[in-house]
Order: sequence, then structure tokens, then C-alpha cells
Amino acid sequence: MPKAASRVTKGLFWLSDACAWTLLCLAISSAFLYAGAGPLLYAMDHEPVPWAEFAVTLIACLLVAKGAFEHTRRRVGSLWVLAPGVIALFSGVYLAAAAYVGFCLLVFWVPRLLAFLESQSQDMEDPIA
Repeated sequence: MPKAASRVTKGLFWLSDACAWTLLCLAISSAFLYAGAGPLLYAMDHEPVPWAEFAVTLIACLLVAKGAFEHTRRRVGSLWVLAPGVIALFSGVYLAAAAYVGFCLLVFWVPRLLAFLESQSQDMEDPIA
């Protein structure tokens, strides 16, 4: 492939990494904030803390952080980023789940697909004989 395609792929990986680091910071900070302030918010409303919902939210935040970090290291574990989309899907919020999963697939997996296609085209041009 020409160098222009390689530049596009590098640019998309840069954008993907920037989104992954941003998502990592947001997921870790939201996990800490929700763990600290979540029970307090329920206590201020004089409601019992729904511990199952609380645990699922914390686990989802940590899974997103793990997936974002795995993506910055170019590992397949970046599928963990899709955890909130799967939770939203099972909660019945289909449009939000589709939007989140679509955004994640577009931002995180299109550069990988382009890099794979570039490597395959280079293998076809320069086969090792």
C-alpha cells in the first residue's frame, strides 16, 4: 500500500490511543468517585444502597479502564471497553448500547482492521519465496 494509507492508519491509531487514555482516566476517576460518593448520595435521600447495582457499576468502570489500558498496549483485551454497552443492552437501553458499541468499534477497531489489511496487502506484494 502507498504511504498515504500508512499515514491514515497511524493517524487513526493516534486518535484511538488518545480516546483510550481519556477513557482510562474517566473510568478510573468515575470508579473512585462512585465508590466514595455513591453510598452517600443514597444516604442523603434516605434510601438503602442497592449493592448489586453498585457492584455492577464499579465492575463495569474497572473493566472499561482495563480494556482501555489493554488497547494502548495493542492487546485483544480491549474488548472489555464494550462492558457498559453490554450492560446497557441487557438493561433494555438499546439505542444507548448501540451508540456506545458503535463508537467503540469505530474508534478502537477500525485502525486495527486497516493495519491488518495493510499487512495483508504487503504480504501479497512481497511474498517470501
